[in-house]
Amino acid sequence: MKTLKPIPIFQSELDERRFWEIHDASDYFDLNKVFRAALPNLRPHTATIKPQDGVIGKFT
Repeated sequence: MKTLKPIPIFQSELDERRFWEIHDASDYFDLNKVFRAALPNLRPHTATIKPQDGVIGKFT
């Protein structure tokens, strides 16, 4: 069994996202012990986005 690296403490979600983009999770987690999570109360939601003025004209 290989030695797992400690997971660093992140200052922000952005730092954490950047970290996992360039690091392999198998160096930090024992993938033989992972399981599928059930999230029965998770509900989809919508978000409204509004492009800046003039942006839409660039794509038409």
